[in-house]
Amino acid sequence: MSGIDNYPTFYTWTYSGSGVSSPVLNTPEDTLIWLQYGTSASSGTLGVTASNGCGTSIPRTLDITINPLQPTLPGSTSPTCVQTYLSRSSNTLSDGTCNTIASIHPTSGYALDYITQTCVTVDAAVQTFNGVPYVPRHYNISPQYPSYPATATVTLYFTQADFDAYNLVRGTNPALPTGSADAAGIANLRVTQFHGTGTDPGTYVGGSGEIDPDDNNIVWNAGATRWEVTFNITGFSGFFVSSGSLVPLPLTLVSFTGQTVTGGNLLTWITSSEQNTRDFEVQRDGGNGFQPLAVIPAAGNSHQDLSYSYTDPLNGNIEASNSYRLKMTDLDGKFTYSKVVVLESPLSALSIRILPNPFYQPLSLTVSSPQTASGVITVTDISGKLLLRQNVSLQKGANSLDAGKIANLPKGMYLFSVTTDGQKQTVKFVKE
Repeated sequence: MSGIDNYPTFYTWTYSGSGVSSPVLNTPEDTLIWLQYGTSASSGTLGVTASNGCGTSIPRTLDITINPLQPTLPGSTSPTCVQTYLSRSSNTLSDGTCNTIASIHPTSGYALDYITQTCVTVDAAVQTFNGVPYVPRHYNISPQYPSYPATATVTLYFTQADFDAYNLVRGTNPALPTGSADAAGIANLRVTQFHGTGTDPGTYVGGSGEIDPDDNNIVWNAGATRWEVTFNITGFSGFFVSSGSLVPLPLTLVSFTGQTVTGGNLLTWITSSEQNTRDFEVQRDGGNGFQPLAVIPAAGNSHQDLSYSYTDPLNGNIEASNSYRLKMTDLDGKFTYSKVVVLESPLSALSIRILPNPFYQPLSLTVSSPQTASGVITVTDISGKLLLRQNVSLQKGANSLDAGKIANLPKGMYLFSVTTDGQKQTVKFVKE
């Protein structure tokens, strides 16, 4: 549309609908008209009247229907991820095109004050691990500092097609809901939390646990055409949905204990029955995640109490404490983890632990001493310039020190040293 000769033409746009009739815009130019009327569909009439020095035109109208944007869930065989700082209130996380990934409401934990990466992946087919099939859509939530405990209420989103794909290959496992009124299917839903880092159930390095969400927290959102599954968590990791309970290993572990002995840490465990068991992998976490120490062959088949043991020689490990667990594997490759046993180490020398390292904030600083002693701690930059010197009194065992001055250092690499009568230890740390 344009003006006539030298007379500028003004256009009055009017929208009429849902009992409302009002001017939208007056403009002398061609204009794109923006209308926003909530999230539900609405219909009405858009009209325009032209005016200039020659008079007013006959109004022109066009009947229109405005449909809302349809919400969708992202997901492909490659992870769709978002990195964000989580606030202490509820956080709805979306990808770059506003498709909702998940919702997280922190309830405690320092890790939530820092960058958290939340990813969703939709596998091309249903995965099966240890005899358990899992819904193709799964999630991984990774905080910047996973060593700090965190609790939160999480809502994960699924399509009906996700559950339908699972039901087609579930075998003898219970069915997931086939619709909003399927109370039995809703009651069957379980969330398996795989700890540590990984991409699918078989690659996570930590243990696993089962979450049974309250049935009232498994909701079909008809407006958004999605399932919303809400539950409380402790620690972030991978989340996979299935039905019923996890399949246990054909092994009964009666006990798993440890004690400090001359030459290291002695670990002992007893089984009361075994069926097609392959081996026990002893793993230790001295502060950097669980690592394998040794593999002990299992009996294979037994219906009596059997005792096993392994001594960790420590081999110069001077951590104040060490955590141990068993990875128990059967002949089919299925495995599970034991409880964790923590043993205090018999210290013969000073040790320093700064976690995490590298760090942003916060961090923990622990100095372990083999005996009660007076000492001096120092911090220098990489060139040797002294930045901090402080006298300390150390008790036998682990001593938690105030890390505030270290936490406030500029970004860079530093050396932390502790010196007592006859002993000195130094570690390198990085402030990001």
